[in-house]
Amino acid sequence: MRTSYRLAIRALASFALALLAATSAHSARYVGAWDPLYGAAIDGNATGDLGWRGFALFDVPGAPGCFPSDDCNVGASVLNAEVVFYDVNTNVELAKIVWPDGSLTGVSVFDIIDDGTKPVQFRTSTFPYEVPTPTSPFTTADDGPYGNFLDYEFALRFTIAFQETDFDGPVLRWRQTDCSDLEECQDGYNDFENQPARLVVTQVPEPAGLALLAAPCSRQAPPADSARAEVRAASGLSR
Repeated sequence: MRTSYRLAIRALASFALALLAATSAHSARYVGAWDPLYGAAIDGNATGDLGWRGFALFDVPGAPGCFPSDDCNVGASVLNAEVVFYDVNTNVELAKIVWPDGSLTGVSVFDIIDDGTKPVQFRTSTFPYEVPTPTSPFTTADDGPYGNFLDYEFALRFTIAFQETDFDGPVLRWRQTDCSDLEECQDGYNDFENQPARLVVTQVPEPAGLALLAAPCSRQAPPADSARAEVRAASGLSR
């Protein structure tokens, strides 16, 4: 009985390793991370105390090394993303926006150029607008250190390495949440001219599920939220 069990485990492990190899040859996942100041763009936030850092997880079929073919652009997607607002003087986290798995299926990733190790150029369409969720007690005011940013909703998009455009890097757009007349609504972007957000792209390990299948004899269960923790660690923003 034990012999049959071991043979079955070995067969499963061999299959998982083969699947892992096939997946690795045709797809790669990358985390893009950034950490700028937001600037003075939000409703009186003139002191520049509000920072915004974040990361996004991308899946790019054909990468790395898919340039100059179009394989990078077929099926490329954003899997999830997170933006954290914080006090740049104390590093205290104030609020965050999370776009979880499954929430970004309508976001397109296109114009990808891969340099043989990672994507160095790409664009995305605009993410869905979301309102920040406070994560620590603080006050907002038009003339306060953070402005009235909790009265706004935010949408993220990426325009990476396109120097001919107005924006280059992660761009965070804001608009009023209680405005019925779109033509009269206040809106704007992060201060991309004075406080540009520079994206750092890092390849992340294969999904945890395949790694677990490749080692079925392991009795140690992964910690909760391990996949998201791996992404945060790879992004350099796990503080």
